[in-house]
Amino acid sequence: MRGSGPYAIERLNLGSSKLKTLLESEDTDYLCPRTDSEGNLYYLSRKYEGPGGPKPPMLTTLKDAALFPFRLIRSFVDFFQIFSQLVSKKPLTSAGGPKKNGPDPVQMWVYGRLLSQIRKTKTAPLLLLIGSLINALQKAKSPLSPLTSSPTISART
Repeated sequence: MRGSGPYAIERLNLGSSKLKTLLESEDTDYLCPRTDSEGNLYYLSRKYEGPGGPKPPMLTTLKDAALFPFRLIRSFVDFFQIFSQLVSKKPLTSAGGPKKNGPDPVQMWVYGRLLSQIRKTKTAPLLLLIGSLINALQKAKSPLSPLTSSPTISART
């Protein structure tokens, strides 16, 4: 159990129920004890760190305390940035530069999956019908169409 004190190596005599301490130190943990056929003891040792682990330097603690309000504000800005991107597809801040033209990567992924299904299966006529409907909706600029710009779908059967 971590935090109760440094680990020691002890030997239990089952016949007499006596416990004998072989290695013990206030500032060292002794781990994974093993003995060979000749009775030699092998173990791993490490510096004992105490219940809380190593303490950070005072300068690091002061720096963390001073920067806490700024980190908190940054986390709120990042949260609202992500929320704005999800809801309105527009960034809250303009640090990323102008919007890049071209097809939406998610739409391209969907079309790629659709084309791979057309090539894999023999259900090409049904999938071509779905692709034709998507293209028709897009060309008609229907308000029902969630797509803004995409390639034309075609397949060889």
